Amino acid sequence: MSRRLPVYFLLDVSESMAGDELYQMEEVVSGVITHLKKDPHCLETVHVGVSAFAGKPRTLRPLTDLIDFTTPELPVGGGTALGKALEHIMDQIENEVVLNTAQSRGDWQPLIFLITDGAPTDNVSAALTRWKLQFSNRANLVAISMSGAADSSILHELTENVFVYLDTVPEAYLNLIRWISLSIQSHSKSVASGTENKVELSKIDQEILEVSRTSISNKRPENEKFISVIGRCESKKHPYLVKFRYGPQEIEDLHLPEDINCDYYLVASVPLRDSYFALCDDTQPNEGVSLNRLLGQPPCPHCGASTSMAVDNACGNIHCLDGEGFHVCPWCGETGEYLEVDRSVEELRAKKGLG
Repeated sequence: MSRRLPVYFLLDVSESMAGDELYQMEEVVSGVITHLKKDPHCLETVHVGVSAFAGKPRTLRPLTDLIDFTTPELPVGGGTALGKALEHIMDQIENEVVLNTAQSRGDWQPLIFLITDGAPTDNVSAALTRWKLQFSNRANLVAISMSGAADSSILHELTENVFVYLDTVPEAYLNLIRWISLSIQSHSKSVASGTENKVELSKIDQEILEVSRTSISNKRPENEKFISVIGRCESKKHPYLVKFRYGPQEIEDLHLPEDINCDYYLVASVPLRDSYFALCDDTQPNEGVSLNRLLGQPPCPHCGASTSMAVDNACGNIHCLDGEGFHVCPWCGETGEYLEVDRSVEELRAKKGLG
């Protein structure tokens, strides 16, 4: 068997990525594959694997010959378990990458693109130690922090190749596709010439990427950039995600009545599959969120019901409904009477997503 260049994508699919960000990440992987398949040298050497992580990691595509590779649909999950994701990709490398022996040459060192947009929700210490001791000299890792939201102190412990993706120009992700593709093409040629121990990256486009030169610890702030709540459709029972962005200044600019004191505004309502829960870490505490902080009431993305933020007092979850009256909660099965409340008088709290 000829020597392979394993290329892995390790992708953050936490709730903050739901919506346009996740669709663009799919386009990035798909676009890179399309570019690489046009390169004869890459067709001979590159094999691609894709893993996703939220509260738990999952292999979406094991290491596959480039010519046979198809881009998977990216799921959504709750949490950003970077420690578990790193353990997962290290296990994957151990199981899939052929090492050199006295009798034969194995695969070239794998190239990993870690793309994430948040601070970890799990403990990464053990994974960092394992990476430094066992993998830092046998794999090349490139970390991309989406909009600079990731914990760069951890990323800098993993690799010197840390970049911030700047989504500030129209269709910036198309340029990100080009940069990743050219970097893989350049590296595939460099390993063949005997310089496999250092990754050869393409020149960055400063409109979309900047080098992360500082190691800043980005712990979970009191006011997170995004808050999500997970609902269920009353009629179809399917889950959905309602995503809000922190923006007190944007809300103030709307000149709303004084009794509305929100600090998060609606950005997306996304249908989910039940596979969402398989990527959630249900051991994480959930203190809930006051709905008084959230501005916006989208219709249900499954059935179109006018209210998607009805709170069941029995279980604390949200679901959709059309109008007041008695309804059955699709989460716990309890029947209750639902009434519209004055948010300035009564506070409603609901379980929030895990980030």
